[in-house]
Amino acid sequence: MEHTTSINKPLILGNYYYGGGEMAWAWYHEHHADLAIIGHHELSPRHQIVQQLQQAITKRDDKAVYSITVGKPQPGEKSTINAIDWLEGFSDPPEFIADRDLFIKNRIFFSSSYYNLILKSINADRETLLPSVRYKANLEGPLAGYMRAIDAINDDNIHKAKLISATKNILEVDWIHTNNEGHKYFIDPDASIYEQTISLLIATWSLFSLTCQEDDPQQYLVIAEIPKQLLSIDVDPMVGKIVYDCISLLKQLSITTTLTLVLSTEMLFPVPELAFRYKLLFQTKDSDYDLTHNQSNRESIDPNLIKDWDEYQKFSGLWIDDITSNTEDGVIALKMNPNTFEFWDSFEDKRID
Repeated sequence: MEHTTSINKPLILGNYYYGGGEMAWAWYHEHHADLAIIGHHELSPRHQIVQQLQQAITKRDDKAVYSITVGKPQPGEKSTINAIDWLEGFSDPPEFIADRDLFIKNRIFFSSSYYNLILKSINADRETLLPSVRYKANLEGPLAGYMRAIDAINDDNIHKAKLISATKNILEVDWIHTNNEGHKYFIDPDASIYEQTISLLIATWSLFSLTCQEDDPQQYLVIAEIPKQLLSIDVDPMVGKIVYDCISLLKQLSITTTLTLVLSTEMLFPVPELAFRYKLLFQTKDSDYDLTHNQSNRESIDPNLIKDWDEYQKFSGLWIDDITSNTEDGVIALKMNPNTFEFWDSFEDKRID
């Protein structure tokens, strides 16, 4: 059989819990391009599963994987994305473009949310500093309007330098290109919720712009790890909305581009709200879907999985497909591969539902 190094092949994730063979995910396919991995940061193998996905795909294509991850930066080569500056140089699309309104909405969301967060993080009042921002839609993107408004602020204002610096941070966005886990953008776990949300927004904005810049479609795997506190019901409503909208926009890209989204989270929200097709569920604790203390939730799960989790056999998981018409494929108990994921290279992609 001819050897292939294509990443457009299903990944074998493990074995069916009750026998019957191996379980594979056609991660690259447009109908299968979103997955939420939900599990406690210590009691589940969520981080190991993410790492195995990163390594398996990066081994074949080191341009394919981009991860937004919580943690301190790790060693690697700086990889700069300047696509935001490039994209903001274009006018709004003409009216005959099908996704024109959505594109305009997304660009306004990024600029507006970014400066709202920056001002919040430095305890500055938007109405005082940036009361009215307008851009020339027939010539440029919204960011240009903010840059002019910032330039017009009095030089004596203590916040002007911070706003100028914040603008420079998005014109060239530095990711870390690791040896075997693709590109990473780090969210500092010790930062404030506003600074963490700024990091998530910058990473999302740069990826959105990168997909617009590509002439030849690249198959991407984007892994977004969201800090638990940013999804809490008690979080600042402005933060909550921006985080939700970032995830929603990445989910949108999994439909409109050759990008597959994996959401790595301790929380169930906003997975149902954003209609993720796939969920890979492991043990949770102290979350909005607690499978450690909440008896009602525990009773809804295969008792053998609960038993495994209670005995710290954390690689037992539940695969949920909310779209399949085959009821037997809707909820599947799995034993995940604890070491490496392999490609199903002999698979012939004739028809995938």
